[in-house]
Amino acid sequence: MAVIITTNVGCVGEVLRPGTDCIVVPIGDRNALVEAIETVMRDKESGGQMAKKMMANAYKSVRKHLM
Repeated sequence: MAVIITTNVGCVGEVLRPGTDCIVVPIGDRNALVEAIETVMRDKESGGQMAKKMMANAYKSVRKHLM
């Protein structure tokens, strides 16, 4: 299961909801990116519940906005 880590560029804010569908890090903020990756790694070790919820929510959001 995957987690979307992105910056707030383009239509990301219009389609995906930070914290619900994806993890958003500020452009150029390496520390925030490292923290996001570490969060994903911890989630993977604990069964990936965050990833499962985020991907399900992201799929619904994308379908709603783009299909």
